[in-house]
Amino acid sequence: MGLTTHVDMVFCVDVSESMSRFLESAKESITTGYRSLLQSPIATGRNIEVVRIRVIAFRDLDSDTPQGLTASRFFVVEPDEDSRHLRRFLDGLDAIGGGDEPESALEALAVAINSPWVRLGNRQRSVIVLLTDSSAHRLESRTGPIPAEFKDQIPASLDELRSWWDGGDSGSQSGVTRIPQGTQRLILFAPSTYPWSAIADQWTNTFLMPTFDDTHGG
Repeated sequence: MGLTTHVDMVFCVDVSESMSRFLESAKESITTGYRSLLQSPIATGRNIEVVRIRVIAFRDLDSDTPQGLTASRFFVVEPDEDSRHLRRFLDGLDAIGGGDEPESALEALAVAINSPWVRLGNRQRSVIVLLTDSSAHRLESRTGPIPAEFKDQIPASLDELRSWWDGGDSGSQSGVTRIPQGTQRLILFAPSTYPWSAIADQWTNTFLMPTFDDTHGG
């Protein structure tokens, strides 16, 4: 009997107004296009048995609280149990708000890292895909309040967030287990602005696809 792989994918999606041109295609990529990522060595291994998808939508916590950050549960899409529920969650997302660039993307990434990742199967793959056309607020200088449900999942600095990614298969204060080491992949569809280029250069198993370099977030 061959080894089996369980895959968790968390999509962090910018749903601020500037993403209105891209949001519908992003939704389609989440519901069907994820399969192309599963075929890539960047994201997965072989003999995939279970795939779960979670979505974290973000805008700007400084101007859009409490709509600046929302998250779904994990939906099982292979074998298909929850695809219609995933689609229903995505259909409820609209590209509005956001104020001026930057957005609260690092907070969304932190929540993703603190997801309840799979522990089953012979192998696991823990994949985060982030889509934004904007730079990100610095964690050290955010002024907007964090929604109560995420309060213990947001670090105080980018350095601390990196430590969660590169070193931290340990419980957070909220009791959620951070991303398992050795299984993690981070794929950034983002402009080559702060902090995406630095993250791609410095974080383990991270890949930047500078898709939005010709746009202006907001």
